[in-house]
Amino acid sequence: MICRTPSCESDALTLVNTPSTIASRNGPKATRLKKPATEVSKATNAVISQSTVPRASGLTSIWHSVLSTHLARLKPADKVFCNPLPLDITLDKETLRKIFEPLQKKYKKALFQRFIDRINLIAGHILSFGKAVDVAIGSGGPFAAGAIWGGIRVLLAVTTRTIFMHEKILDQLEALCGYLPLFDRWLKLFPASDYTELAECIEKTCSEYLFFIVESILFFRRWPCVSPGLESRFSTCEAKIKHQTKDLKWQIQTAGLEAAQKRGDSILTILKDTAALPNSSSNIFPFRFVQNCPRNNSFFGREECMDELTSLFRAGAFGNPPRTTGVVIHGFGGCGKSSIAKEYMYRHFETGEYAVMLWFHSDTAAKLETQFIQLARKLGVKTNEAEARDAALHWINHLGEYRRESLWAFIPYLKLEKPFLIVFDNADDPSFLPSFWPSSIHGSIIITSRNPTAQEVNLAQHGIHLKAFSEDTGTEFLISILKDRHPLTTDDCDAIESLSRYFGGLPLALRQAGSFMVHKKCSPSQFKRLYQSRFEEIDGYQIAEYDKTVADVWTMSSSALSDDARTILDTLSLLDPDSVPMEIFEVADIEHPHGEFLKDPLRVLDAQEDLANQSLVDHDQASGSLSIHRLFQETTFRKLKKDGMRLQNILHFAVSLIHKFSPEIDLEHIRSPSHWKPIERILSHVQSVYHRCKHAVTEKEAVILLKLMVKVLNYGFESSQFALGDEAFENAQELLQHMSNPDHEILALLYFVHCRLCCETSRPRQAVAEIVQSREHIERAAKSNPSLLKTPLYIRILSNLGITHAAVECFDEGEGFHLEAIACCKRLKMERECSMGNLLQNLGGCYLWSGKLDEAKKVLDEARKAPNTAPEAADYTLGNWMIKKRRWHEAVELHQNVLKAYASHLGQKHPVTADSWHKMGSLFAISEYSDGDTKEAE
Repeated sequence: MICRTPSCESDALTLVNTPSTIASRNGPKATRLKKPATEVSKATNAVISQSTVPRASGLTSIWHSVLSTHLARLKPADKVFCNPLPLDITLDKETLRKIFEPLQKKYKKALFQRFIDRINLIAGHILSFGKAVDVAIGSGGPFAAGAIWGGIRVLLAVTTRTIFMHEKILDQLEALCGYLPLFDRWLKLFPASDYTELAECIEKTCSEYLFFIVESILFFRRWPCVSPGLESRFSTCEAKIKHQTKDLKWQIQTAGLEAAQKRGDSILTILKDTAALPNSSSNIFPFRFVQNCPRNNSFFGREECMDELTSLFRAGAFGNPPRTTGVVIHGFGGCGKSSIAKEYMYRHFETGEYAVMLWFHSDTAAKLETQFIQLARKLGVKTNEAEARDAALHWINHLGEYRRESLWAFIPYLKLEKPFLIVFDNADDPSFLPSFWPSSIHGSIIITSRNPTAQEVNLAQHGIHLKAFSEDTGTEFLISILKDRHPLTTDDCDAIESLSRYFGGLPLALRQAGSFMVHKKCSPSQFKRLYQSRFEEIDGYQIAEYDKTVADVWTMSSSALSDDARTILDTLSLLDPDSVPMEIFEVADIEHPHGEFLKDPLRVLDAQEDLANQSLVDHDQASGSLSIHRLFQETTFRKLKKDGMRLQNILHFAVSLIHKFSPEIDLEHIRSPSHWKPIERILSHVQSVYHRCKHAVTEKEAVILLKLMVKVLNYGFESSQFALGDEAFENAQELLQHMSNPDHEILALLYFVHCRLCCETSRPRQAVAEIVQSREHIERAAKSNPSLLKTPLYIRILSNLGITHAAVECFDEGEGFHLEAIACCKRLKMERECSMGNLLQNLGGCYLWSGKLDEAKKVLDEARKAPNTAPEAADYTLGNWMIKKRRWHEAVELHQNVLKAYASHLGQKHPVTADSWHKMGSLFAISEYSDGDTKEAE
């Protein structure tokens, strides 16, 4: 509660027995603070100095000074929530409520609330503090951070205590104000599971601060006559806080250095390896990573947008300090967002203003991840898929280190070192962009998005809302397409104006209409009549938020296509619209009625030319890919859905192409990184086909889609993208609902792969259930095809039965399965195909963890001599055996070799590599190991 004198009969507060009033009795000179270290001290000075005036007139100005000073300290965003401060006020509950209630509501669910939820152990202290200062007015509770800090400052301003205690308590309050948001951030940056000592230190430090505040509240609530002796308690608290805070700062610095060291070592290794390559990134400027976005030669207008982009980017480049400038171009589909980004990029190709230009298709995080992998490969960075994004961003962020002054000598106004231009195209979900955002201060970034909230991810500083052409500009645009083809009559000009008005100035619709007229040698007046006569037939659906649709324009354009071109177009309507590999249509050995033309390469080229000539697809020779505009793709797909029979045929054709194009699962190796890139090229297309057609698939298509899902599941396991793998498994379960008689061989492979994923994600009992099902299915399939029991898959299933049973401590059963797998492998003479060394290593691991160390050593020695596609796995298990035997030096040597192999083959971030790192750290931390080093262990 705020201190009141017992003689005060009203609910308003008065200043009694303050140093200032005492001074006023003895003379006109008021006592002031000697060291006004804070704004609140200044406020207190103002109170003291003005308390020499008569009470009736001075009370208003005193409280006005105190509260005004506090309000001035609030953030601008918080000030607007506080009601104006009346000139004629008295400090009572109602006054505080009126001033702080709006701010109180704002903070109800803000940082302070989250902080309390996070640190439950000290929540009681904070609640006591809020109640004690009596600022938790109404139903808001004591969570209104602004009101709490404001109340305690007012309390300090009117207290009867000494100035010395003012300063002590005030210093600690302001320190706590600064640390509260930092505590929350530190706990997020350094998880307690990884930084136990740091988490404990944060908790102790915060507890000491809040204990001090509780003592302060009790101190203020006592009468001055009983306060002597308490100052020593405050001194003790203060000493503890200083000691604890000092310890906390060292803990934070140490944790930060450790994290930075780990990250730096990884990136430094990559860069050192890359620097030795002939194609070093310092020699490849100017560098272009522009995929499937050819220049639009009929670009029209939008000069105001071009000028705005140039102005914004130059302002950021020449600012003080300079900074990377991001601009979001947002608007509805077909209004020309991507076209503007392309034109800006190509114009600066010509000027040479940017040393690096990167174009990314950004509709999904997975697609961005894949493109960063491709970028790293093009740069010649010697890394793996898991680290490609970090390596590419590191290269972008350090472009200034690759100096070549002559590159910019011909640009007088440019003072930057190799700035970059990055385009994130079609980023309709911008939530994942921060993970791909560079941290350099030199560069320009364009985001194109249909989502107007793309700017709210706090990356781009500016937004450009792009709208359709005006009616007049649309008319001029259409005329610019047609004027060189044939003379325009008065009727043609009237028709063009009518079309521009009808299509609402939508650039894409006007461009498509112009393309139709040019290629069909059709005049605008003829086009208008043709459109009107076919309107009811072709205008089959409405696009959300559009009064008019471009479906009719695209339908007329596609009506001139050959049957082969229409087959490709309908197939593209099922796939991911960006970067469809052209090699998919080079798969000749596919038995399907629609696939006959694939056997003739010339027919394939003719069909692709038909599509390109009608501007229905973009054909990028450099990347060997096709792309289709999203709106047109949707139009084509919706039309395809109206013809159920054709939809089924095209669906079967599409999944057959993807299945033939993608590699089969390699059962000879535990992981095959060489297969990852081909799977990445079809990954988004598998997902697109499934989500578009999962409710329309028949058993015939479901069988092929199921095989594709198994490939995606296996890729998720091998590349450690476990969420992707689990999603593919769930999709496979849904596909099974469409199958009355599923292929048990496919199901055996499905459950086998998911078993491996469950083992990697520490789900041993689910892994047992999956592998048991896998064996059941392959044995059922073997009733009609006995040769399946003589395959690597069957032997792998037996071995994984041993692994999973050992994981749940059923060692005898696990040993039996391992022995059965090894015996089967020897009987079939498949030691090399089934990697006998790996089978023996699995048995050795079972012996090791069951305590049969002698048997384990014997088997592991044999495993290291047998054919093995993953010899490092046998060394890993043998290293664990050495640990059991306390042969530390031999264990360290083995695990060091294993770590090098995994880091090279799988990458630093792969869970298998991470486990190997953990093993090395554990060894260095062992006190019995003579070469142990706790710092090295950390």
